[in-house]
Amino acid sequence: MSKFFNALAVAVLGIALLMGAASAADMAITGTLGASTEVTVSNPSVAWTLYVGSNTHTGESATINSNIIDASNDATLSVAEVASNSGNNVADGYMAIDASPYTALASPLGLDAADPGTDKIPITGIAAVIYKLEAAGSQTINFDLKQAIGTDAPGTYKATLAFTGAVVAD
Repeated sequence: MSKFFNALAVAVLGIALLMGAASAADMAITGTLGASTEVTVSNPSVAWTLYVGSNTHTGESATINSNIIDASNDATLSVAEVASNSGNNVADGYMAIDASPYTALASPLGLDAADPGTDKIPITGIAAVIYKLEAAGSQTINFDLKQAIGTDAPGTYKATLAFTGAVVAD
């Protein structure tokens, strides 16, 4: 008789488990990590008073982070002027009044990477390499902005610089 009750108890327990059983589904997640970069700047907006003569704005920096995963790739940090989203400032390397008619300063804007990096980079609409990172990691590049003023008309002159990172073949 005890075998009967044991079998009955197991059967009742099995039915109870089936009735209250939850279902589950698995999700397999695969992420493929390629060589990539991230760029940040110390100050996204610079207000600078310019005077006749040579002007230098110091204390800015850009940081490049990269996970270069093999010896055949490097990461570059570059800078270029980009056209304004409104107004008529174009990507030509000159600070300009962002209104019509287009009025730009006579001398182009320059960038001087102080530590480490490339010195005396002319700013244009084409990306110029400031620094090349040759191994995975992070590097902060300190730089100065340079602007010469001659007989330019008074006004508020603007430029937008884009700092970009790229993985390039070594």
